[in-house]
Amino acid sequence: MFEKGKSGNPGGRPKRTAELAAKISEMDDALRVRLELIATQGEHRDSVAAIKLLWAYAHGNPTQPISGPGDGPIQVEAVDALEALRAIAKAGV
Repeated sequence: MFEKGKSGNPGGRPKRTAELAAKISEMDDALRVRLELIATQGEHRDSVAAIKLLWAYAHGNPTQPISGPGDGPIQVEAVDALEALRAIAKAGV
């Protein structure tokens, strides 16, 4: 079925996304006007999801900040996997 060492998609991903992003970027002003109408009139609820999707294609999704306890930095602890497995086996878990 699959040959070892041979890609299942030799051509790679189609280049359509860059073209779509360029076309949507040209529509920025129209999208802004449409968003203003939706926000002020409270109608066209189904359009909101489509506009958000189009905006994301053109500009990317907003970043999602993450933080640790108390809005501080995330704490990362290096763990020796073999030592952790031995401790689990010794504990009989």
